[in-house]
Amino acid sequence: MVYIISVGDQGETREFQCEADANPKPTNFTWSRHFPVKEPLSRGVNNRLIIQMTPASNGLYYCVASNQYGEAVGSLYVDVKQCTESTTCWTLVIVALLAGVSGFLIWKFNLHQSVFKRLRCFRGDPVPTVSSDLDEAS
Repeated sequence: MVYIISVGDQGETREFQCEADANPKPTNFTWSRHFPVKEPLSRGVNNRLIIQMTPASNGLYYCVASNQYGEAVGSLYVDVKQCTESTTCWTLVIVALLAGVSGFLIWKFNLHQSVFKRLRCFRGDPVPTVSSDLDEAS
C-alpha cells in the first residue's frame, strides 16, 4: 500500500512524501503525472516531490514505490484555485463605501452646521442665529 502525505508548505510550493507499507522497504520511487509512467518527474531513492502550487499544477500525481519483489502505486490529486479576491481591494471598497455614506449623512442632515456651531462655541466666537420667515412675521 502506497500513500502520499504533505510534509512541507513553503508558501507557493508544497512538498509531498511517498510512503509505502512494504517489507522490505522500497528502494526506488518514481513520481509522474501519468500512469503507467511515461515521463517521470523524478526517479530514484528520493521519495519526496515539490510541487509549485499554481492552477497549472492541477491534476493527478502518481508515486510508484518499488523493491525487489514488486511495485505499488499511490496517487495524489492537486486542485489549486486562483484567488481573485484581494483583501486590499475589498478593504478599499469598504473604506470608500463608509466615506460615501458618511458624506451623504453629513449633507442630508446638515450635520456640518452643528459641528461648526459647536466649534465656535468652544472657541468663544459668537454664534450667528438663523431666523426664519415665521420669526419675522411675528
